[in-house]
Order: sequence, then C-alpha cells, then structure tokens
Amino acid sequence: MRSDINNLVDFDQFRVDTRKAVLWFDGELVDVPMKAVELLSVLVRRPGEVVSKERLLAEVWGEAFVEESVLSQNIYRLRKIFRESGVESDLILTVPRRGYMFVGTIDSAEFEEISIEHERIERTLIVEDDRKTGAAVPSRRVFAGSGTVVAGLLLVFVAVLVAAGVWYRQGDDRSALAPIIEDVQFERVTESGRAIEPAISRDNRNIAYVRSGEDEHSIVLRNVATGSETIVVGPKDHELASLSFSADSNNLYYIAREKDQPDSTVYKVPLFGGTERKLLSGVRHFVSVSPSGKRLAYVRYDAGENRSNLMESDADGLNERKIATRTPPEFYHDWNTYPAWSPDETRIVMPAHSQPGGSRMTSESYLVEIDVRTGTEIRIKHPGWNGIRNAFWTKNGDSLIVSARESADSFAQLWLLSYPSGEAKRITNDTNDYRDFKLSEDSNTIVAANMSSSSDVFVLDLEDPSEVRQLTKQALANYGRWGLDWMPNGDHVVVVKNEGRNDGNLYKIDVATGEEKQLTFFERSSVLGPRAAPDGTVYFATDKNGKWHIWKINGDGSGLRQVTSGASGENYPDVSSDGRYLYFSRPGRAPTGIWRRLLPDGVDEKLESKATGPVRISPTNPELLVSVFYARETMYPWTVVVDDLNDAEAPRNLFFEPENHSIAWDQTGSGLYYGKKSLNVSNLWFMPLDGAAARQITNYDKGKVIGVVVSKDGKRLALSRETTVSNLLLIRGFNRK
Repeated sequence: MRSDINNLVDFDQFRVDTRKAVLWFDGELVDVPMKAVELLSVLVRRPGEVVSKERLLAEVWGEAFVEESVLSQNIYRLRKIFRESGVESDLILTVPRRGYMFVGTIDSAEFEEISIEHERIERTLIVEDDRKTGAAVPSRRVFAGSGTVVAGLLLVFVAVLVAAGVWYRQGDDRSALAPIIEDVQFERVTESGRAIEPAISRDNRNIAYVRSGEDEHSIVLRNVATGSETIVVGPKDHELASLSFSADSNNLYYIAREKDQPDSTVYKVPLFGGTERKLLSGVRHFVSVSPSGKRLAYVRYDAGENRSNLMESDADGLNERKIATRTPPEFYHDWNTYPAWSPDETRIVMPAHSQPGGSRMTSESYLVEIDVRTGTEIRIKHPGWNGIRNAFWTKNGDSLIVSARESADSFAQLWLLSYPSGEAKRITNDTNDYRDFKLSEDSNTIVAANMSSSSDVFVLDLEDPSEVRQLTKQALANYGRWGLDWMPNGDHVVVVKNEGRNDGNLYKIDVATGEEKQLTFFERSSVLGPRAAPDGTVYFATDKNGKWHIWKINGDGSGLRQVTSGASGENYPDVSSDGRYLYFSRPGRAPTGIWRRLLPDGVDEKLESKATGPVRISPTNPELLVSVFYARETMYPWTVVVDDLNDAEAPRNLFFEPENHSIAWDQTGSGLYYGKKSLNVSNLWFMPLDGAAARQITNYDKGKVIGVVVSKDGKRLALSRETTVSNLLLIRGFNRK
C-alpha cells in the first residue's frame, strides 16, 4: 500500500516514509539513525534492482567524504532491526562486487507506482507560470533518494503531472513561486525523537536542548565536535524551555513552568560548576538574552488591565523597565516566542497579531519592530504569512531568519527575510515543522527542532480497555486532532482529517473495516468539532467562507448547509442527546459565552452561564454542561468546570486541564473521560462527578490522548492519539552573500 503522494512504502509489517526518513514497525516508530532510513529508502524504491555502493554513497551522503565501512555499518543496522522484529529472511541482499538489493515483498501495484515515480522524478521539472508577466519559474532537478531536503510535496505532485503530459499552472500559489535557497546543508544531531527547544553557544562549541521524557523534562548540553552529552538540569516533572547561552557561553538561561501555572520563572545555571539562580517570575513566556549578554527581554501579562507588556531588565533580572504595551485586539505572540534583540540592541522584533472580532478575514499575523528606548512600534515588511512563530536578526542586521507558515494548511518553515525590503527566500521546504530554532552568533548556523506529528483513531471496549482496535494508520495525516464523534448507530466514527497544519475535512470511518468516506471537500479551510445528532446529521464548525460558522451535513455526504451566520461567528458545536438543541460558542482570543438554538431554525439564545466553551452537554440533563473554562483573571486560566443552567451559583471548578481541551461525558452523566495533560505521554482518565478520585483507564507509554468520544450506547470509546518525533538539525549554507 502507498499514500497518494508516493512516499510511503509498506513491506512485511514495516512502513518507511522515504521523504521524511522515518521507519515504523507495526504502527510504532523505530529508533534508527536518519541515514540508515535514507539508505533503506533508496533501496525500496528499486526493489529487485542491484544498487551500487557508489550510487548509495552519492545519494545518501552526497559530496561528504564517507568511508565505505559507514555504508556497511548502516546495512548491518537495518538487517539487525529486521531480525529483531521477527523477519527470518534477509530483506537486503549483498551482491558481491556490485552492491545491495532489496528483496522484500512489495505488492505489484505498489511496485508499478514506484517504478513510474522513479522515472518521473528524475526528469527536469519545467513549471509554467500562468501570471500576467509570463515569466517562467526556473526548472529544478530533483533526484529520487536524495538525502538533502530539496523539494516539497508540491514539486513531487508537479512531477507526476508533468510526466503524465499535464501542465500544472501555478496561478496564485505563492508557495510554489517563493525562491528556494539552493545547496543548504542539513546535519542531523540527535536520534532520540524527543529533542526540543534548542540553543547554540556563542562560540559554536555546544548545543543545549530539552529532552522530553514520558512525564519529565531535562536540559542536555551536547558538544558539537564529540557528540558527548551531559544533563545540566533535571529531570523535572514540569516544563523546561527557552534556552539561551550567556555571552561567554559559560551559563545557560532557561524558563521553568510549574504544573497548573500559566506563567514562567527564569533561571540561570552555570554549565561548568556553580549554583543555579532564580532571576525572574511571572514571565509569559520566553526570555531572550541581548547580544552583549547584559540585558534580558520578555513579556509580562497584566490580568487586571488585560494587557501585555514587553519588558527588559539587566542580565540578573534587576532594574526592570517596561518597553511597550499591547491591548486587545492587538496582541504580542507571547507564547513560545522570543523577543529578538537587534545586533546593536536598539530594537526588538516580536511576532504579533491583530484579531478584531475573531474573524479569519480580519485576523492578521505580522512582525513588529519596537524601539527599545521609546517603545515606538512599526511593522516589518514581509510576505503575507498565515502564522509567525519566531524571528532572529542576522549578525549584520540586514536580514532575519523567520519561522512562519504560508497558509493554514502548511507547516512552519524557515525563511531568510531581507530587511527592510521584505524579500523572503525559503531555507526549508518540506512537510516537517520548524517552530523551534536558534541562530548562531556568526549567523552561519541554525540549530532547529525538526518536528513531525501524526494522530490516529483507536476504538476500545469500556468493559475491557485492553481490547483496542486501530482504525487509521497514516503517517502524513492527523485524524481527530480537531475533533471526532460517533455516529448514532455506532457503526461509524466521523472525524476531522487534516494533512497540513490547520486544514481539514470531514471523513466517516467504518468501525468494522476501517474504510473511509470523505464527506466534505473544502480547500485550504479548517474544520472543527464534528457532533452527530440522533438523526445522523453532523454539525461542525468551519471557516471556509473566511469566518467561523456552524454548518451541517448528512451522514452520507449530502445536504451540506450553513446553519449559523452571526456577525462575530460561531464555533465548538454540541447537540443535546434528544436532538432538540444546538449549542455553540462565539470565537475570539478566548471564547465569549455559551449560546443555544432550538433546531432546526430557532433563534440564538445566550445562556446565563459563566462558562465560556468549548461546551459538552450532559446526555441525561440538557441543563447541565461541562466546559473548558477560560478565566483571564485567575492564576490558572484553563480548567474544566461543571455548570447547571438552573443554578445561579458559579460553575463548579474541577481544577484540571484536559489534553487538547477534549472531554466526553459517560452516557450515564456521572463523570467525564479525558486525556490527562502531560509533557510527552498522556493517558485516558475518568473523573467521577460525585467527588470520588479520578482513575486511570489506559497505560500507554508513548503518545498523547488528544481526543475522546463515547459511543451512544456507552460501551465503547473512540480515541485520537498523537505521536510526535522531534530531532535536532544543524543547518548551514543559507546565508551566502
């Protein structure tokens, strides 16, 4: 079996993603070096064909000088993995004096696809631009099996069309027309799959990163030359992040965020002996160190005034001063974002956004440049990116390295942005996510977390939770991250499937066979929170027309129709168990109340509830709801509350935040199922509402439970479980002048 874009290959119980260089066995990720998987990728694309050692070395290691023994060591490593997984026969044969041959079983249809693609992808890609200028996009040659990240999914798709004699006209696709920096070098640094939040020392000798365990974080110091590693902080049972080296490279700044706390504490730890010191508290969220090492910059949130303040202090957290302020609907991206000092320390660049009314059409993400002395703010010229994560100045101040998404259905990529002209060139161009990165002091090296996530749907029996069936297996897609629900008859699950970052469509999956039926066919739109009514109608939120509204569709894919049309939009739908009422929230930076409509076409009614959504209505009492509640004035703003609409008292706080804000009533209305929020591994729990202690249902050792729904008969659960792999890369060759 292969995916539609020809980069997943199945053999025996293995699956290899030849583009991402990732290997699975029986649905579980295999811990194996990236070069070994790249080597396997070259072989499986030519099953039954002898591939010479020279060609393997060229395609996997490029121009790097590598001894032939490295090739044989990686072949040995692959064979060892196959044997330990129970494969008795050799899948890779050595052909004396010629090379290696993959002899595993790939079905005939798959073999034909691989052979056709191998011929297509080695042709020169000539792409015609259909814009008024008539200028042609330069051709770009891509070779199958290359270990260098040289082309994204779009180019593979173009290759297929060109080979079939079909011209693909780019139209207004800015992604395809964006210049790509050639000959960028990528070096993989870690293999664990749990490396996040990297930093590189000012002398380029060391890398620091956070290693994510099952429910703990550690900070690791890694020597670039030798690869030796030392744990300098932890392990801790709370979040560690925001790593930055001091100017002399002898100290490391980082933040710790305790469980159930929205804000962070800043620490400074000596790397070669000495005592750790606490510098600042109440910071939201990351802190950056100035080029001279004498100043810190960070954001504080003022709940009383509902505003975010950009702050600075000296390197020990003293002499704090406010630089600038933003109030709604203008915001700093204050979560997982660094204020970036300019080389001369007179300016700071911050990702920011405006969100009047919560509308996608009016919401805008952009970079702002702030004068440190006066607080004056101006926008930096750049392409119309959909979302910006971080930006760092290069050493001479004439450009920035930016992590940004081009559209809702794309992943964060790295860009070289010229300043002040706003011309942007791609550094990366693949289907991984580059949200976390740092730039070296000489601006010649990026250390980045190369992150890839996927989620699948599982069904388990509540009488015996060990009885689990996996309904989906798709390494390139996410099933259920943005919602799922049971159909009334219990034969199908309706789920949001997305292949990009925030895009999505509705699918119906047969629980017995795993067969999928696509219900909606939106392009570059998001879908959220499907809820099935007793008559089989599925209600869901989508921004397909530029603003979030509730839509509905029949279970067979017919009858698509918009249901709500409020000025500020609607999202997070739910339907009462008797099918009479539709409940929903109004969007904004945080939801703004609970609304109800008598179906099919009643008037919207705002409920007398202090809960704000997303909301789930009790299956036994339409006046009782649970909500993931946002209270800006509290120390811990996100929590689950229970609210009785007939009771004037404040909602009852259950004091926990579920993973991905997904909660589900049991069918008796006596308690809630949820994924218990954790750093890296989360399990399914049940919280009784009678005051009894919560109990754990599953005992997974990897992945997160990010979605949960209960079947209408109360006997089964459908779960969405997410797996994330993150390793560090050193990226060079992007900053040539």
